[in-house]
Amino acid sequence: MNARMQLRMIAAVGTCVALAAPVAASPPPDDVDVSERLGSRLDPKLAFVDQQGRDVRLGDLVGAGRPVLLTLNYFRCKTLCDVQLERIAESLRVLSDVGAGTFRVLTVSIDPKDSPADAVKKRDVYLRRLGRPDLDWSFLVGAESQISALAGSLGFAYRYDARSDQFAHAPVLFVLSPDGRVSRYLYGLDYPPRDLRLALVDASAGKVGKTLDRVLLRCFRFESASGRYGAHVLNLVRLGGVLTVLGLALGFVRLRRVEQRRQSGG
Repeated sequence: MNARMQLRMIAAVGTCVALAAPVAASPPPDDVDVSERLGSRLDPKLAFVDQQGRDVRLGDLVGAGRPVLLTLNYFRCKTLCDVQLERIAESLRVLSDVGAGTFRVLTVSIDPKDSPADAVKKRDVYLRRLGRPDLDWSFLVGAESQISALAGSLGFAYRYDARSDQFAHAPVLFVLSPDGRVSRYLYGLDYPPRDLRLALVDASAGKVGKTLDRVLLRCFRFESASGRYGAHVLNLVRLGGVLTVLGLALGFVRLRRVEQRRQSGG
């Protein structure tokens, strides 16, 4: 089963749960999907309000020289959104060795009725769970026109159900490059720390992370079919060959030194 099919199934299950009401819920919409816009640049002029009630432009937070992990959720949601944000927080907790100032996390509400007060409450919850008060994680609210423009540029489709006052949408983590372009789509509700680390290194062209991270990026290639980073066998073989040669060279140097000491002592 490929990532797109898994995405549809998760969206359908999330919709069924979110739209549960005293009246029979309608079948989940078949147009809740994602059409990838890889390489597209987000509009920096889109206007939102952050958790502190300040007016901000998207360009203030995206395309400012750091890679960004972006999610589209809504803050009244107690099902799919909470699970997604919790999983992201769990992975970010593991990535404590990645400097908080090297990347940014951004969550934008798709519900125009969400307020800055809702945003700050949600942000406080996840920063407490994360245990990283230094992490740059902003929660934004905005008008319907700005939200739909952002969602459209990401290829993110969602549906509002008036009867239950809930939204149907898919769980997706968008990875943006430092210049504000869409770099990766990570689907589902499982975000292994390795995938987040490699996605950040990949999006930043190797400028984020340690030397070992850049080596790992050569060994793990992003697989669009699964939406995950998988081992690139050829590069693993090459790395194994390089390590073997280095090991032999070090062994030879060590033996040479031992022999020189033996001769000197004799």
